[in-house]
Amino acid sequence: GFDPNSNNLGDVTSNTTFSISGSGTCSANACGSTVAGSYTVTATNAGLTNTATLSVTAGAIDHFSMTSASRTAGFAFSVSITAKDIYGNTATSYSGPKCIAYSGPGNAPSGIAPLYPARSSCAVGQSAVTFMSGVASTGSVTLYNAISTVITATDAASGKSGSSAAFTVSPAAANKLSFTQSPGNTTAGATISPAVTDRKSTRLNSSHA
Repeated sequence: GFDPNSNNLGDVTSNTTFSISGSGTCSANACGSTVAGSYTVTATNAGLTNTATLSVTAGAIDHFSMTSASRTAGFAFSVSITAKDIYGNTATSYSGPKCIAYSGPGNAPSGIAPLYPARSSCAVGQSAVTFMSGVASTGSVTLYNAISTVITATDAASGKSGSSAAFTVSPAAANKLSFTQSPGNTTAGATISPAVTDRKSTRLNSSHA
């Protein structure tokens, strides 16, 4: 503190009350927040106040968050991946090329495996993904199994990972017909139940013939 003539009164911290704007909290003279951003810290002592700006930055990556939406089997789409710190802030320090391993969706009934972005210099089974300030788009992803699923992304170097919410992969339009059982002799007016499959051999429905 200082008097009107700028004489130093010494450290008055113990007699000063501190508060912080927004979602921040103060314990005595220790102020901070788990949410990244800019904050105003106010000190009050004997009716006098002063303010200072406190900048809170995100920590190191703790996990990924991923977008998800309904998709159609056999059609490419992109997925957004965001690196998060332990408190859910975007880990902006997580940048540059990374080797990401994807898992979750299975093969189509025909045996076609999911298609993920190219691996470039990454190991087999991994994809090269470039992050900018903690955010990346995976590029082209194609799933062939019509089912409810999730995609998990794992940083091959650190082991940090995260999964999308469950989303639905719908069958593509039919391009062939397939009998679940070849019809034999039957009486007039009776029904048979051949299954219709899409171009990835995903069963669509049952029909009458």
